[in-house]
Amino acid sequence: MLLLKRWAPMNSTDADREQTGKATASFHEEVRYGEGRVLEYEIIGTVGKFSLVDVRLEIVPPQRETYEITEQWVIPGDAHSYLQVGIRIPVGITSRGVDFVDPLFGNVSRAVSKPPNELSQIILTLFPQTAEGMAITDADRRILWVNETLENDSGYSLEELRGKYAVQLFFGALTDPAPVDRIRRALRHGESCSEELVMYHKDGHPYWTRLTYSPILISSGVVRAFVVIGRTLQEKPLP
Repeated sequence: MLLLKRWAPMNSTDADREQTGKATASFHEEVRYGEGRVLEYEIIGTVGKFSLVDVRLEIVPPQRETYEITEQWVIPGDAHSYLQVGIRIPVGITSRGVDFVDPLFGNVSRAVSKPPNELSQIILTLFPQTAEGMAITDADRRILWVNETLENDSGYSLEELRGKYAVQLFFGALTDPAPVDRIRRALRHGESCSEELVMYHKDGHPYWTRLTYSPILISSGVVRAFVVIGRTLQEKPLP
């Protein structure tokens, strides 16, 4: 069973509502056990084998007034059958939020409510501890967000990269146009792809990287954005 990841606390109103409890968790925090009931959900997109789902839940604490929360879940394809309107999920309620205690939902990652930077939050939910460079581009391949690893690898800050195309900054004389063209063709068709090519650091030195692109698809099958993973190939000699 994979562990649940919770990304944000409940708001102060919800926290105040759950100050009393019947059991004591670690750090002496009180936990009260109730249930969450799925009122509605909508699959808003897919990344590889994962689905991005908007979920509205009714939380039913023991001997307390019910309330609703809205979350975004990232669930693997084999967990789809568990998610149904009306399903009841045992939950533990603390001042910090609501945790699932049903093992069937232990492999669901949750981003509570809709974060301000929705796409980057979704990717961080899927890849919380990646040591590889990571970027999100829009459907036209303009850079929207990069992680700190990519900033360090490339020498560029997020502010310098946002709104730019990779070809404007990262490609140069040693970049083979053949894999670049294969990437463009794949992305034009909304397909995943992976290629090795020479990229350029901000200070001008070239280095090998393996770039892997994965489309984020909305439920109608339209590409909304691309996730890009970059792995530097330090041992590979330059051409």
